[in-house]
Amino acid sequence: MTEEYKLTVGSKYLIRSVLTREQVLETECVFKGITTLGTSDAFVVEVGGHDKHKGKLRCIPTHMITSVDILERAETKEQAKKVRADEENVHYG
Repeated sequence: MTEEYKLTVGSKYLIRSVLTREQVLETECVFKGITTLGTSDAFVVEVGGHDKHKGKLRCIPTHMITSVDILERAETKEQAKKVRADEENVHYG
């Protein structure tokens, strides 16, 4: 596998995390970044989908996450720069 995958700000994900020993919390969301909660890292996401907290920010501790599904990938800064650089090399005359 040659392609590198990263969590990108603005991408849509379905994150499954531990709610209780028997339950999993599914959060359809847009990734906003990473923060620290005490001594743990956490994903900061904007809740979407049909969740009653739609539009709110949620912090999900990384050690509680069981899976992350990529629903829609946002353009990375590197991709945006490449497109701009390619456009700069086009000359009309």
